[in-house]
Formats: sequence, C-alpha cells, structure tokens
Amino acid sequence: MILLKIILWIFLSLLILILSIIFLAIVPRLKGRLIFNNQQLHFKGSFLFGLLKIYYSEKILFIKFLNFKVYQPKDKEKKNLDELTEEETTTEEDEKEEKKKKEKQEKSFKKPSLHLISLGLNLVKKIIRIIAPKYAYLKLKFGIDDPYFTGLTGLIYNTLFYPLNRVKRYEFIYEPVYNDVALEYEGDFYVNFSVLQLIIPVLRFILRKDVRDYLDFHPIKKLFSKKEKHVVIE
Repeated sequence: MILLKIILWIFLSLLILILSIIFLAIVPRLKGRLIFNNQQLHFKGSFLFGLLKIYYSEKILFIKFLNFKVYQPKDKEKKNLDELTEEETTTEEDEKEEKKKKEKQEKSFKKPSLHLISLGLNLVKKIIRIIAPKYAYLKLKFGIDDPYFTGLTGLIYNTLFYPLNRVKRYEFIYEPVYNDVALEYEGDFYVNFSVLQLIIPVLRFILRKDVRDYLDFHPIKKLFSKKEKHVVIE
C-alpha cells in the first residue's frame, strides 16, 4: 500500500511538472521591440512573464534570467574556423536511400482540393495576424540617380507597403530621391504574442474532418484497428 502511494505521488509530481513546463512554454507572451537606423540596431525582448530578457545593442548580445546574466560576450572570444567550416560527407548508400525516400514521397503525395487550399490560406492569414507587429514604423529615403528606376521603387512601395498604412499604429513612409544616390532608413517594430495563440488555430485546422482525411490522420481508428487485428490473430 505504501509502495502504491509512492508510485502515485511520483506519477502526480511528474504530471504536474510536465503540465507546468507546457504552461510556461505556451501561455506566456513573447514581447520584443526592434529599433534601427543607418548607424545602429537595438533589440529588447522578454519571455516567461519578464523572467527571461534579451538585449542586443551595438553588436553585443546580453541574456538575463531572473535578473542574472546567463550570457555575456567575453572581451577576447576566439572561434575555431576549422570547426565551423567542416563539411559532412555522405556515402553512396545514403544518397540511394534519400532518392528512394523522395520517390516514395512523390508517389504518396495527393493533390489538395481547392477547399483545402483555401483553408490553408486562411490559416496562414490568421498566423500572420497573430505574429504581425502591434506597432510598425518604417521610413525609407532612397535614390539611385536614375529617375526611371527610382520611380519603379515608388511603384513597388505604393503596391506593397502603402496599403499597410490603413492598419492601426502602422506607418510606412517612402521618400524617393531622383537626382542623387541616397539610402537612409529608420524603423521601430513591436511584437507581442503567445505560442498558445498559434496553437489554437493550427489545432482547429488539423481537427477538421476533411483535413484529417487528406492527411490520413486517424490515430483512434488506427489504434482500434490494430487491437482488432491482434485479437483475430490470437
């Protein structure tokens, strides 16, 4: 009886630990702010309710956890270039196996229907909306001493970036320079989202019957079918 209680206590402790790790991985929000211009780049990010902080400024990275420095660059840091430039060699057998795997994947690939494609595009839109900056500012001054090509860059801006100014707290400014060479920029971006926000729409997408049929994702049916086969064989 005592042994059973010890086993249950250990099981519950492991379960609580696993649930706590999952909670800390998906619920806290990822926050980050990026500020840059021609001369400098600054980044400040936080995670785990501000317990983990990351700073990047003047090409120096700092990482803090519970206000203790986890990573700080040394004054004299040397790296062995030979280790970084090592190349992995593959044998002929490995190449043959990779070719066979690719052939199997090509044969097993099923063309998705238009309905599934539209569902996938909607999922991508939702993910983009979640991870998109809550605040975005970018100012670009550009010129290449050629009015024609400078005008083309303005056309690209009007097509891709100018419509984003309709989004709340978004501001994209483009200043073309037609008679001189120029490149000046400055920006400020702020992101704030959690992993849980990404998991929910992905789960909703995968749990749809038509998506599961396309992916052949039926773990419960396969589990019961294996049990039935095992019983029949016995």
